[in-house]
Amino acid sequence: MSRLRLRGAPSRARDVDDIRALSRALRGRLNMTEVQECFALFDSKEMLHELLAEIADDKG
Repeated sequence: MSRLRLRGAPSRARDVDDIRALSRALRGRLNMTEVQECFALFDSKEMLHELLAEIADDKG
């Protein structure tokens, strides 16, 4: 299980799992500029970098 967690209620951890699954499924097809802007809006750039590093490690 990853250390990545959204701030706030524990139930939001499920959101991270959903973001992770979508990022893996759509790898290479996402507009990363838009994704980065979205994460920046929520002051979550560090979380995005961790998520992308985790996904890059799976390469499977």
